[in-house]
Amino acid sequence: FAATGVNDTPVLITQYDPRFTQSPLIQPLIERCERLINVQIPQVSRLIDYHFDGTSFFSIYAVTGGITPLLQRLKQTAHVDISQLLRWCTEILKSLDQLQRHGVYHGNISLHSVHIDEANRVTLMHTLIHEAVITHTMNSVEKLDCALFLSPEQLQGTASGFQSDIYGFGILIYLLFSNSWPYEFTTEVARVQSFSTMPPRPFSPINAQLPPYLDQIIAIAIAKHPSERF
Repeated sequence: FAATGVNDTPVLITQYDPRFTQSPLIQPLIERCERLINVQIPQVSRLIDYHFDGTSFFSIYAVTGGITPLLQRLKQTAHVDISQLLRWCTEILKSLDQLQRHGVYHGNISLHSVHIDEANRVTLMHTLIHEAVITHTMNSVEKLDCALFLSPEQLQGTASGFQSDIYGFGILIYLLFSNSWPYEFTTEVARVQSFSTMPPRPFSPINAQLPPYLDQIIAIAIAKHPSERF
């Protein structure tokens, strides 16, 4: 939820689902917070504080006004220029690279975590996703809105990292530039897990102006094994 911090600075306060704040998960969350606090990357929401009261875990991000999730922006706009989509994707990739340089990864790239401001600039939100939380999620929930963006290793509850961000980014650009999903759309975790052994649908670009090698980039990004993505 949105709030106002010190000196009337707008902040976004995120409360974790109580299922994800069981004792084995708290320490990994705190460690991730300590690594992210004061890490300043221009197009990544900055974590400025966190709080755990023994029951609820909160993360507090500094935000700018006028940002909307990419999903909402696409619904509001009848037509988005191809060049604008390419600029957004370039900004997302640069931001993910900067996170990696700081020794962390996003873990939750989707239409909900990518936000666009009034000047058409990208901000990545919800960067406090630890692999322990993802593993717990895969073992405890049946449906996730962002399930199709999760990599095979995340869905299997195994080790994840920057390569998982590449996979989520690959799914995103496939969707943006084909206006379709590489697999049947579903929010059911078990169904998405079954896609781990299935090839994606052939990429069909929405515009002939797109680079001819885009399908190769996507194929590498959404490769099944992390070592095949770069």
